Amino acid sequence: MAGRYASTDNPIVFIDESFQFDGPNPYYIVAAAMVDADQLVATRMALSEFYGTDAMHASEMYQRAELRSLDDAAHIVSRQTDARDIVIYAPIDPADSHAQRARSRCLEHAVESLHGAFEASTFVIDARRLADENEADRRTIRDLRRAQRIGRDVVAMHARPSDEPLLALADILAWSFRQEHARNETRWFDPLREHTQVTRLP
Repeated sequence: MAGRYASTDNPIVFIDESFQFDGPNPYYIVAAAMVDADQLVATRMALSEFYGTDAMHASEMYQRAELRSLDDAAHIVSRQTDARDIVIYAPIDPADSHAQRARSRCLEHAVESLHGAFEASTFVIDARRLADENEADRRTIRDLRRAQRIGRDVVAMHARPSDEPLLALADILAWSFRQEHARNETRWFDPLREHTQVTRLP
């Protein structure tokens, strides 16, 4: 990843997801947090100074009742991503096995939007559990290229938060929006609201 970062002056986009498979209205959320290439080091340092060397996972922080830390994390994300974050969410159709179609639709929208508006060409996606799941994401990007909806220079890479701490930006963004969407709890998304474009796919 470091080589790719060094080879571009365009913003880098970090992507994570949240979802709910159960209940009457299952949904899939993809959050994308964008950081200018010349701010990568400073942003990593800000996260490290705030939370140490551990990767931030909002759901685990909530389970440990680290509510003040979640408050602070939301404010850090709002300051570090330069008002160009996006959240896309879509309902999960009952026939959509493992919600892959819903994820692909959200991912397509995120990549196409940020590439078109800001010329972002490097997308770092939180690695999924299975290799074929990561391959499905790469296939989504290839399909966008073939359809000429994004440039040929667009690259998608998977990483774990332990290897790329900046994935925490998207993790916090996705989790915060989910609290509002699913529980009507606005506390954590409020600091992010004016910096985030939210799109609901039909």
